[in-house]
Amino acid sequence: MAEFPSGVYAPRTKENASGEVYEPDKTTLTFAEDITKLDDEVVAIETVLLTARTKHIHLGVEAFRLGAQAPTPAVIGHFAVYKFSNVTKQTADITFHVPVDWDGVSDILIHVHWAPGNGGAGDVVWDIDYKAVMNDDGEVISGTQRNLTITDSTNELQDESLKTANMVMPKGDFSAGDMVGICLSRDTADENDTYGDTANLIMAEILYEALITK
Repeated sequence: MAEFPSGVYAPRTKENASGEVYEPDKTTLTFAEDITKLDDEVVAIETVLLTARTKHIHLGVEAFRLGAQAPTPAVIGHFAVYKFSNVTKQTADITFHVPVDWDGVSDILIHVHWAPGNGGAGDVVWDIDYKAVMNDDGEVISGTQRNLTITDSTNELQDESLKTANMVMPKGDFSAGDMVGICLSRDTADENDTYGDTANLIMAEILYEALITK
């Protein structure tokens, strides 16, 4: 009887069928074939694989802390918003944790949901500053790590729900479990911000790739 390599397959018998050769390097950890023929019977091998799926973190305006120059809280229909001026740069801050199921190899994305204050044409420049820190690791919460901006246009429809393109938060800025402070503002000093009325923040949304077992 041939010796069956330990830990490679999980058959109901260890006796090799005639002509079968078992290669020790083909373990389930290196994605061995899921089906192996032994003694004229087919044996299914159960393997655990890791894959990723996109998850979302929603940051509604009710969770933001208003800055020293603050947007105006308001309600439009049934939606709580912050009205960001087209004249003065106003800020709002929020904190979130990098989820422990983040895959650690993909960038984290963020975009803004907003609505224009009137039916005029123009562009709004949204600005995000952030810093990520790990607890009890000698890292301080003051200062800014990175700045991101995105420009979005109105469709000349008052109160229309709009969503910016994604801004990329590079994976190298984070570790799973990090605490991240975000300052969100409308950059009225940017020459590309041409919309002449309030830009009404509805929420910010974060997308990340989460590891799941399959």
